[in-house]
Amino acid sequence: MGRSLADRREQNDNKSVVIAFCLGLFVVGWSLGCQNVNKPDAASTPILSGASPETQSNQLQNKDDADRELIALAKDFATSDDRKQDLAWKKLNSYSRSDLVNRLSQLQEPGIKDETDKVAIAFVLCNLDFSYDANKQVIVTALTKEPHSKNSQSDWEAGLIGRLIRRGDKNLLPVLFGVAEWSAGALSEELAGIYLDNWRSDPKGSLLGLKSVPMTARRRVYSLLVNDELLTADDSSKMKTYLRSASHDSNIGSIAEEMLSAIPQLEKQREQNTKQ
Repeated sequence: MGRSLADRREQNDNKSVVIAFCLGLFVVGWSLGCQNVNKPDAASTPILSGASPETQSNQLQNKDDADRELIALAKDFATSDDRKQDLAWKKLNSYSRSDLVNRLSQLQEPGIKDETDKVAIAFVLCNLDFSYDANKQVIVTALTKEPHSKNSQSDWEAGLIGRLIRRGDKNLLPVLFGVAEWSAGALSEELAGIYLDNWRSDPKGSLLGLKSVPMTARRRVYSLLVNDELLTADDSSKMKTYLRSASHDSNIGSIAEEMLSAIPQLEKQREQNTKQ
C-alpha cells in the first residue's frame, strides 16, 4: 500500500530541513572564506586615486613605514655587529624571496637620497644573488669615488666588500688591494684585517689578486699586512715559508719573491714603531 499523506508530508519536511541546513553551512563557509582572504601588505597596496584624501594619506603612511622598516633591516644586516646581522637576516628571510627582491628593487629606483641606504640595499641583494654584478658595482663605486678624503663611510664599504670576498667573490680582491694606495686611518685598519683574513685562508688567491694591481699598491698592501696588530709570530713564520715555496710557481713566483724581499724592512719598521 502507498504511504499516507501524513507520512509524505513528514518526509518532505525532513528534506526541507536537510536542504536548509546545507545551505546554511555553505553561506557560513563562504562568509569565513571572504574574511580570510590574504590582505596585501602595506608596501604593495596600490594608492587608490579615487579614494578619499584621508584614505590615500593612510595608505602612503603605511607604505612609508614599511619601506623604512625594510631599509632599517638592510642597514642592520650591513652593520659590523654580528648579532644585528643575524637577527636582520632572519627577519629578511621571513619575507618571500620574490616579494623581498621586488620591494628592495623598488627602493633602489631613483629617489633614494641617502647613499648608505642605497649601499646597504645593494649589499642585501648581493647576498640574495639578485643582479649580483650590478649591485656589487654599487658598493665598489661608493668606495672608490673621489675625492677619497671626503668619503666618511669608506671603512664600512670596504668591510662589505670584504664580506663578499669571504662569501666567495675573489674577483673583488684586486679592488681592495688597489684601495690600499690611498687609504688612511680607519680604512687602512679595515683593509689590513681583510688582507690578513684572506691570507690565512687563501694565500695563493691573495698573490694572484696582487698581480693585477700596480707595484705602489702592492707595496702598500705588504705594509698594511705586516703591520696589522693581529698578525702573530706564527702568521709571519707561515707567511715566509709559503712565499719561499710559492716563488717556484710560475703563476705567482714573481709576486711571492717581491713580497718576501719586502718583509724584512717592513718588520724592522714595525719593531721600531713598537718601541716608540
